[in-house]
Amino acid sequence: MACGHEYADEHTPLVRPNGVLSTSSCSNLAERSQVTNKSTKRKLTIATTIALMFFATELVAGYFANSLALMSDAFHLLSDVASFIVALAAIYLAEKPPTKKHTYGFHRAEVISALVSVLTIWVLTGFLVLEAIERIRAPQVIDARLDVNINLRAAALHVIGDLLASIGVLISSIILIFKPEYTIVDPICTFVFSIIVLYTTYYLVKDSIAVLMEGAPGHIQPESVENSLLKIPGVTAVHDLHIWTLSPGKSSLTAHITVSHEKKKYYDDILAHSQQVICDTYGIHHSTLQIESEKANFTSHCRPDMCSPRN
Repeated sequence: MACGHEYADEHTPLVRPNGVLSTSSCSNLAERSQVTNKSTKRKLTIATTIALMFFATELVAGYFANSLALMSDAFHLLSDVASFIVALAAIYLAEKPPTKKHTYGFHRAEVISALVSVLTIWVLTGFLVLEAIERIRAPQVIDARLDVNINLRAAALHVIGDLLASIGVLISSIILIFKPEYTIVDPICTFVFSIIVLYTTYYLVKDSIAVLMEGAPGHIQPESVENSLLKIPGVTAVHDLHIWTLSPGKSSLTAHITVSHEKKKYYDDILAHSQQVICDTYGIHHSTLQIESEKANFTSHCRPDMCSPRN
């Protein structure tokens, strides 16, 4: 079996045109993935614990200081905590082995969890924007000195990386110390914070939707894959090439490869060489390839833009 693919039997010779082909690169990909998941789980657990403490501190301080900006930062922390927990659950689910019903496993649980987390942030941001509008209409007194004191510590020890949001709270607090009548600064900071949240999460949502819509990975160009396969001796055409992402870092590929009549006795070697090119060059270790002869006409169902012309 080559690279863990189901279509090559145990007798398939894994050879390049110039020698024996090793499967170590594919095994290394799986090992690196396991190490990465273990490290990610540890980091998420630590981050969740620390973020919960900061959330409680900011929420209490925001409540007593009557600061919407500080409370909005606290709720962003809460959404981070929720996303961490969902991400942890998704990682454990993604590690489950494939089943007969879910033959590709559960890797997309990570993508779905990311999308749910971002949508949750957007909902919270929407509520905060509405509250900010209400504050502009009816300004409320803010205890600026309490706001500054707590936020200085939050800005210094903020483990989540919401540095811009914390700086915004700090700036509004300093302004309110010297100009207490400028209560509009607090809702304005909330607006700015909301824009930052939407901007920083937009691309994550975009990437998540691209994965769920089975789009090709952004770093892999189908034309490049096709050209690499066409360089293999004996390959005359590539068609029905499909590349999609199961979850970030885990991609799959299917394709039909046409082999010249003179090379028909080297089908197994060409198959193994093709698998290795896909695995080593593009990091795709789950591929399904169909080898065809030039006499076969399996392109009748294929759109012209999806099939390379026969030589």
